[in-house]
Amino acid sequence: MRQQTTTAWLWVGVLCLCTGFAGAQQPCDPGIGTPGGTGPDVIVGEFPDINSYGTANGYAGYAVGTTSCNIGTQQLQWIAGNTNHPVIGQNLYRLKDGRFEHIGMSWLKHGFTALQQNACGCGCAPSGTGTMLGLGCSDPYVASLNGNQGDLGARSEVTNPAQGLFLYPQVLDPPNQDLTWRRLRVAVSDVDPAQNAGALYFVEGHYVTPDDAAAGNAHNNASHRQVSIGSGGNFPMSFSGATQRTRPAIFAWADNDPNATVLGFNTSDGGRVFVGYSVTDNLDGTFHYEYAVMNLNSTRAIGSFALPLPTGITVQNEGFHDCDYHSGEVIDGTDWAAQNTLGTLQWETAQPHSANPNGNAIRWSSMYNFRFDANSMPVPGSATLGYFQAGTPADFTATVLVPSADFTLPVTGLTCTPTDQDVVLAWTNGEAYDSIEVTRDGVTLATLAGTDTTYTDVAAGTGVYQYRINAVAAGVPSGGIPCDAEILPPLAFEYPNGFGELLNPFGDTLAVQIVEQSGGALSGAPRLFYDDGSGFTQLALNPVGNEYFATFPPIACGTEVHLYLEADDLTTGVTVTDPEGAPSTFFVLTSATNLTDDFYDMETDNGWTVGFPGDNATTGIWDRGDPEGTTAQPEDDHSPDPGTQCWVTGAAAGGSAGANDVDGGRTTLLSPVFDTSMMIDPTISYWRWYSNGAGQAPNSDTFRVQISTNGLAWLPVEVVGPAGPEVNGGWFFNEFRVADIVALTGTVQVRFIAEDVAPGGLIEAAIDDFLLFDFECDDDCNGNGVGDDSDILAGTSSDCDGNGIPDECDITAGASDVDGNGVLDSCEGAEFVRGDCNNDGSTDLSDAIFHLSALFNAGDAPTCERACDNDDDGATNIGDPIVLL
Repeated sequence: MRQQTTTAWLWVGVLCLCTGFAGAQQPCDPGIGTPGGTGPDVIVGEFPDINSYGTANGYAGYAVGTTSCNIGTQQLQWIAGNTNHPVIGQNLYRLKDGRFEHIGMSWLKHGFTALQQNACGCGCAPSGTGTMLGLGCSDPYVASLNGNQGDLGARSEVTNPAQGLFLYPQVLDPPNQDLTWRRLRVAVSDVDPAQNAGALYFVEGHYVTPDDAAAGNAHNNASHRQVSIGSGGNFPMSFSGATQRTRPAIFAWADNDPNATVLGFNTSDGGRVFVGYSVTDNLDGTFHYEYAVMNLNSTRAIGSFALPLPTGITVQNEGFHDCDYHSGEVIDGTDWAAQNTLGTLQWETAQPHSANPNGNAIRWSSMYNFRFDANSMPVPGSATLGYFQAGTPADFTATVLVPSADFTLPVTGLTCTPTDQDVVLAWTNGEAYDSIEVTRDGVTLATLAGTDTTYTDVAAGTGVYQYRINAVAAGVPSGGIPCDAEILPPLAFEYPNGFGELLNPFGDTLAVQIVEQSGGALSGAPRLFYDDGSGFTQLALNPVGNEYFATFPPIACGTEVHLYLEADDLTTGVTVTDPEGAPSTFFVLTSATNLTDDFYDMETDNGWTVGFPGDNATTGIWDRGDPEGTTAQPEDDHSPDPGTQCWVTGAAAGGSAGANDVDGGRTTLLSPVFDTSMMIDPTISYWRWYSNGAGQAPNSDTFRVQISTNGLAWLPVEVVGPAGPEVNGGWFFNEFRVADIVALTGTVQVRFIAEDVAPGGLIEAAIDDFLLFDFECDDDCNGNGVGDDSDILAGTSSDCDGNGIPDECDITAGASDVDGNGVLDSCEGAEFVRGDCNNDGSTDLSDAIFHLSALFNAGDAPTCERACDNDDDGATNIGDPIVLL
């Protein structure tokens, strides 16, 4: 591995290959459709890796590796001891809710030695020395080098980015105060997934070097790549897209937001500036205007941003965003203030260059945002960008979208009031209109006279709707003002006793109430339909008071039953169903008396084991714990808070993504053994994480899930990989019917195998939230339509001997009832007295001795075993004589 302290470079057999090769050659096209320039031309060809260092004082620290490529026609200087080498900056951007913002920047890595590799596929012709990057060659700087705090210099020491000039050695060298100092530093609030739902992130690398700039090739020196941010801990960053060579990150805005446009402009000093903009309809008569200005390498920098603002327009929510300099940088961070005067909306730095050369300008490799809302539609117009440093010209313009001078005031005070099955809209006109358009959910309902202030929608029907009023004056629309309305169905169904997911297989009853609302009135009786597999059948609903009762016939246990109800409204003639859309939609119930729901959230040690004959992995052994996130391993388990634990292949990440992954072979995780012999139709589900898409042998290994009934013969449940959409991390759900694969026995077990067969693969796996699910049904031995347990509990059947079976069923099965009175002979004799184990009519010491003899000395069995159950727990054991004594 290359270290910065290297003082000599050994080249074997290279000089002879490269003799005379320093002259001009054809430029390379590194897969971007555009070849390099004449002379030295350095680009960021790849981002090879990321380091996520953790958090301190509300910030997260990162470093991104950058691989440079010389795609030009001449070798590129790479001399460590003077200014003839590149400096490397890193940035982080976020796209959230239509806003593309620069949220993090690093100090600069100074290049020190050029390797001669071929990452860009240009056919490297090595220079023969570490002080020059050869033609078509690449040089890797891994994240640990770009994030080495002691070697990073200040951005402010780049004195002329357009010409690639900077100070060397570095002058500014404050002591590092925490782990984020000088690195790619970002506020935790900007990357925490819990605070940034739906956000997209992009890293950017940027090289500045003098001979590249002197050749006129400095405008393609920045590239970007999409990344993802994990939750908690150090908020780990991982790649989620391909490197976009020679494209600064601002292009990711237009790539991912169809409303955004990005334009490029050459500046008077030979630099380049990009301007992005997006305008969206707020759907309330106003529009949101969003702008971004990115200075790639202009030395004069940008000190102001101004837009034309016609008289009469109302502007609100003016905003500004910049990226904070940090770690002792000398550049001022005072925010730009918005000024709305003399037909112009302008933001500018607090101090001009003449007053403070370190004032807060849009300097090289940084991007600032400007935003506001206005009650005027967008039209093309000119934004004026003023230079920070004095010179000629003082500014330049960019054609963007700006508020129109010709605008129409929207209506005010709009209300939408449901009245039975109609909606009444009312509003106040903002000015004299030619016409007024009314829409419901984007569909035009009516075009009214410009003086109208009310409208009634009589055709909406049941549902939730959004209405808009868009006024037009002199051909200019105001923009739609919205309001929402909900029309309830005329009739609603309620279930006083609840409505679960189970039906008693021996017969069940459902109570229904009909609620009249929104002017509705029930016509006739409601109806219930059910389908137990033979098609929908109507079931009578019998009225009792203000309720209706449906009684289901016995339905075989385990049967899936579909169900819906309907009722007629007298007022509208509409048939209302529950659920809405029936019979195409319906409720789903199962005929069963109970559920088996064995859930393993892995928060406790509950019978899972690790290891199986043949396991030979040397690292990444299955481990139950709170995983430490890497580019391959999850940061969090799958369970919702407060869960933290899962089974993972090495919970501790180690020093890097590959430090504790699965290496050297396989590792096996085994579930507890499950008794499915008495189950009806058990299913097993789990959430899994698997990653094999990184390392030196990506997409070469598999993750296997298997099931067995004897621990010897294992049948496949699923094989994940070696390629596919679920092999690059992420939690994925899988479910299967046990009986589809193995017989339902008392010894069912599942195992999970992660392995590293292809050397160099980066393998991580995890399992969480494992569920064994089944329906249960009581026996009904006497055929009375009530389960045995329910019979005994309700007292409709006796169980004098406490064996869980109604006595009449014991007698039918052959138990003695000589006198035919329906009472087991074993329970007859003296009147039942709890504790009278020897049935002598009294409770005393002799009963305890009798019971102990029956339990341990093969003495006579009790004639009424239930009388011996002193603790009334349904079983007779040593606890009963102890209670009696």
